[in-house]
Amino acid sequence: MPLTKYDVKHALDPEEPNYTTAASLGPDALPFLEEFINGADENLASKAAYLVGLIRAPRASEVLIKAAASPFDVVRIAAASTARHLSAAEASRVLLSFTGDRSHGVRKMVLRSAPDAPSAELVARITDMARNDPARTLRTRAAEVLQRIDRR
Repeated sequence: MPLTKYDVKHALDPEEPNYTTAASLGPDALPFLEEFINGADENLASKAAYLVGLIRAPRASEVLIKAAASPFDVVRIAAASTARHLSAAEASRVLLSFTGDRSHGVRKMVLRSAPDAPSAELVARITDMARNDPARTLRTRAAEVLQRIDRR
């Protein structure tokens, strides 16, 4: 039986979805998740954004990059957060979309989700954050991330 939009929404309806079970919906769920991310329901959109990163599919990173355009901070935070579940290369691509975000919370999540072996471009953006981020706490955290990366 083919996967439906209702199946995907049903998996995300609980206040605390079982993301492991929901991820088993697989790549066929991505078009529906992308639709939810672009929708007006902030709560559903944030759950959908997080689930995308748990679905191991080539198109997942593209959907997360598109989530960077969401008007909802919580959606962008979820997308940046779930990037840690991707390969280092894919996580780097996704996180690059969020490094200059206007939201402190999104930029903070970029730093938390930075892979151990980020791309050179992501390292450059984190370096810029360490020097120029408007939030002192994020400048400090970016410097710590750079030290962690250098030790590897």
